[in-house]
Amino acid sequence: MAAANQATGGEAAKEIIPAISDPASAVVRTGKQLSTSITKTQKSLTHAQERVTKVTDKLKTGDVGGAVKQVGENVKNRVERVNKDVNNGLNKLKGKDSSS
Repeated sequence: MAAANQATGGEAAKEIIPAISDPASAVVRTGKQLSTSITKTQKSLTHAQERVTKVTDKLKTGDVGGAVKQVGENVKNRVERVNKDVNNGLNKLKGKDSSS
């Protein structure tokens, strides 16, 4: 515990001590975090399916050029999202607010 606490700058103790003293709250909090994660994953999968549908609809109508353009837009959006995620992660590591 001491090593984990030292490695995380005291964050380990902040998380563990309340969990030990009130395990029910820890379970509820974990459940909420899991639910949020599942909701985000479902939303992400829905958006991915929508992107695929746009491409397949264009291919079904014989619009190969439109399908290629749509794939390009999809890739561009994914690259932008990856860049945003990387920057948010770096800001968290640096201790900066991601909204700045």
